[in-house]
Amino acid sequence: MSEREWQCFVLHVGFDFSFRQIASELNIQTRTVRTHIDRAKLKIERNKINGLYPLEVHPLE
Repeated sequence: MSEREWQCFVLHVGFDFSFRQIASELNIQTRTVRTHIDRAKLKIERNKINGLYPLEVHPLE
């Protein structure tokens, strides 16, 4: 999962930030936050199905 997906997911799930708060904090669109969180959830779900291997987080370039 990308670093940005991870950031959005952690802020939303771990710190209970709203999509608006995350968008403001990361200086991105609210719709982009939703996309990142949806993608992160899909990747986590796929990872649970495919095995218990750690997710790879790719740093922003």
